[in-house]
Amino acid sequence: MEQNIEKKIIEAAKRAFLKKGYSDTNMAEIAEEVGLTRPAMHYYFRTKERLFKAALGELIHILLPKLRGYITSDATLREKVTNIVSTYTELLKETPEIPLFIIKEINRDVNNMLSIASDTFIIESAGMLKAAIQQEIAAGHIKNVPIMDIVYTMYGLMAFPVLARPLGNAIFDTDITNEEFRQRWKNNIIEQMVHMLTPEEKE
Repeated sequence: MEQNIEKKIIEAAKRAFLKKGYSDTNMAEIAEEVGLTRPAMHYYFRTKERLFKAALGELIHILLPKLRGYITSDATLREKVTNIVSTYTELLKETPEIPLFIIKEINRDVNNMLSIASDTFIIESAGMLKAAIQQEIAAGHIKNVPIMDIVYTMYGLMAFPVLARPLGNAIFDTDITNEEFRQRWKNNIIEQMVHMLTPEEKE
C-alpha cells in the first residue's frame, strides 16, 4: 500500500517538476493531486529536494539501461542507431518537456544535478554506457569519434526541434508533432549518425 502511494507521489512530482521546474513546484500541490495532507506527504518525502531526486532519478533511469543494451547488442550499426533514436524520439513525443527541463535545471544548479546523478547511480550507468561505446570503437564496429561528439550530436538533433517548437511553428508552419515531420526527421537523424559512426573502410 505504501509503495503504491509513494509511486503515485513520484509520478505526480515528475509531472509537476517537468511542467514548472524545481523552483515553481511546491509540495502542497503534489500532495493535493495525490489526495494527501501536507503532513502525510512528509511521511513519504520530508523535503522537496528528496522528492525531486526521486522523480528525476526515475526519469533518467527510464532511458540509460535501454541505451546500454542497444549498444552492446549484436545488431548492426544502423540497427543500433535506429533503436536508440526511435526510443528517445518516442520518449520526447510522450514527454516533450524533458529537454527544456534538463537545460533549466542544469543552469539552475548543476552541482545539484550531479549530486542527484551520484545518489541515484546515474553516473554509474552513464559510465557503463561510455564503456560500451569505447568497446565498440576498440572492436572497430564504429568510427573512433570522441564520445562527447557522439552524445552532443545525437541529442542535439533530437532535442532542438522540441526546444525550438514555437519558432519552428511560426517559420515553417508545421508542428513537430506532425507525424510526417517526425518520421522524416527521425530518418534524417539516423542517416546522419550512421554516416558519422561508420568506420571509413565500410563507407
